[in-house]
Amino acid sequence: MKVCSTCNELKQLKAFFKRNDSLDGYEGNCKECRMEKKRANPNFKETTRKAAIKHEKKRKGTRWGYSLYRNYGITEDDYWEMYEAQEGCCAICRRPTQGDHYNRLVVDHNHDTKEVRGLLCNSCNVVLGHSGDNAEVLERAAQYLKDKGSYDRE
Repeated sequence: MKVCSTCNELKQLKAFFKRNDSLDGYEGNCKECRMEKKRANPNFKETTRKAAIKHEKKRKGTRWGYSLYRNYGITEDDYWEMYEAQEGCCAICRRPTQGDHYNRLVVDHNHDTKEVRGLLCNSCNVVLGHSGDNAEVLERAAQYLKDKGSYDRE
């Protein structure tokens, strides 16, 4: 049994939604009070409609496909077209995908414009991320390797 913090009625625990981060494992408001509060929101119908559309898109494809769509605005077909155009290799190091996360290349994108640039192996993606996508930093790194003597892995 628990007391609802909105209506102050003592109710059974099944009248409350579960919540992992609360001390007792349940919401403070009962289900009825929570839904009343949601319905009082003038945007309730629009918010519910958007959630239904989002759920439908998620349900129709794979989780990965939905993630591609949500994060980058591309479909799985778009991904595989880029993959084929790059011959299954990273756009920077030209190594094939073997050993990468789920044997897939990651989608590289401009964080400001959200424009997709290509597909990279995880290592090259991390290098770009740690450089802050700054071409000057990467050019200095390349010059450093040339000056100090780099080795060829291949």
